[in-house]
Amino acid sequence: MEKSIFATHLKEIMKTKDKIETRNGKTKIVKKYTQTDLANDLGYSVDTVKSWTKSNGTLPKLETLKTIAELFNVDTAYLLGEQPCKHHEEQTICDVTMLSEESATVLRYLDIDSSDILSEFITHPQFEYLLSTMIHFIRFSQNESFVSYDKGMDEFEHIDMDITTQKALKKYVITDTFSKILDDLFEYHNDLEFEIIKLKDLEIDSIWYAIEQQDDISFIESLIDEFQTKLKKLSPKDPLCTYSHQYFIENIETIAKQRP
Repeated sequence: MEKSIFATHLKEIMKTKDKIETRNGKTKIVKKYTQTDLANDLGYSVDTVKSWTKSNGTLPKLETLKTIAELFNVDTAYLLGEQPCKHHEEQTICDVTMLSEESATVLRYLDIDSSDILSEFITHPQFEYLLSTMIHFIRFSQNESFVSYDKGMDEFEHIDMDITTQKALKKYVITDTFSKILDDLFEYHNDLEFEIIKLKDLEIDSIWYAIEQQDDISFIESLIDEFQTKLKKLSPKDPLCTYSHQYFIENIETIAKQRP
């Protein structure tokens, strides 16, 4: 690993670190984290820190390197130049999707609901068409004097029109396709929610009845297994999918009351 890579990355992350300053009884956050601050935080001399920031300088010991990584919330691999992204999670996303590190960071911190919707949006049959249309519009060539009208069955008809009309038409195609995808996702989730509610109503009632009737424990457990298997296909992240037999049986009344 070249010392210059570590020096460059260290100087970059120092620029982004927040520092708390108190003046006249007021506390504020500023981005003025200095070599002196780093030396104080690590217990080293300022001269030692300065040597780290020189392209031909020295490298800290491994334990100190780990401490620096924790201090700036980055991976040691980033500091050593083994990966261009600051975190391996973003690096994995970048490697797979070829997205930028900034984009990967956004994806990394999406909540579960956002991730689910994004996955459904990307896997929609019209997504690739939407994306290609957007790319064509954004990189629109002023030299084009026609647009292609999709007649279906892989047949296209070129239509002569002025640039302004072309752009308006392309915008319409993009927004119309996007709207159709949203409609499909909306209908899918409405239908899915209904299926989940119906499943819970029927299956949980059956389990509850079997428990009240003190049916054979193996039969009750088979009902729970069957219900959880069906539910996993519709909503794999539903907490009911993870409940043990014992928890289900002991808390069946509460589970039943919590249904929508």
